[in-house]
Amino acid sequence: ATGPHIFGLAVKAFRALMSSRKNQCVLISGESGAGKTESTKFVLQVLTAVGENRTGASASIEQQVMLTNPVLEAFGNAKTLRNDNSSRFGKWINVHFDRQGTIAGAEIKTYLLEKARVINQTAGERNYHIFYQVCGAAAQHKMLSDLGLGDPQHFDYVKTCLVAGNMDDAKSFDRTKQALHFIGFDPQSQQNIFAVISAVLHLGNLRFSEDKEGNAVMAKDQHLQAVSALLKVEPDNVCTAVCSRVISAGGETMVKPEDLEKACQCRDALAKALYGKLFHHIVTCVNNALRLKGAQVTMQVSVL
Repeated sequence: ATGPHIFGLAVKAFRALMSSRKNQCVLISGESGAGKTESTKFVLQVLTAVGENRTGASASIEQQVMLTNPVLEAFGNAKTLRNDNSSRFGKWINVHFDRQGTIAGAEIKTYLLEKARVINQTAGERNYHIFYQVCGAAAQHKMLSDLGLGDPQHFDYVKTCLVAGNMDDAKSFDRTKQALHFIGFDPQSQQNIFAVISAVLHLGNLRFSEDKEGNAVMAKDQHLQAVSALLKVEPDNVCTAVCSRVISAGGETMVKPEDLEKACQCRDALAKALYGKLFHHIVTCVNNALRLKGAQVTMQVSVL
């Protein structure tokens, strides 16, 4: 006997939704590289097609739901030893329908983004795709080169592995940028996103030395200048934030210098926090775009 077909499974979930008037859930499981990400795309393709609105309102929603894939894959997927496009976060997608079975919108909930990958990767694995996309496309896009982006070999956070199968990072960047535009990110919003990506890369290149007391001293080089310009903060404030910590006790505060190891840890923690906040911001904006205003949501099919 043949196994269940992914399209048939999605249609079955939709029919069950309409006949029982009860919410449905499609759970997609498997080991790394088994095809969970691609199967999720197929389920969404079916659900958005069967719930198409003849007024044309959901045609935009349908396209936006599908265009979330290249965006979330760029910022949340990476090459691993077993999979060139491995999702490094959990994703729960709700597709909302009205009582007539017309798609009314969607929302995405994300979990457990692997932030440690931002600062370190196993040999043969890559950081998130977006880092290589912006570096690979910098020669063709002045906006990216103006943000201090270029050859990925020059950035410590991404030089462990530069290639992922037959993936063309420059072309992938164009697809990501188009998807961001269609979802609703204007040129300034996109530039702000890429500025944060560049800031994370330059953070990884910050260098430290020790003074006579064993305290960390940050090198005031082009990478510090880039970080401060991209984040719009003074270079001295970056040095203070990374090379010292504020201790509060008994109503008093004191500034304690960090040693070399702690300063490096603080730099990496800042890079992870920045990327995590950026990812959350993108998901929030995507959800705002997918929310169809004025539609009464009564039922949903969830995909995990």
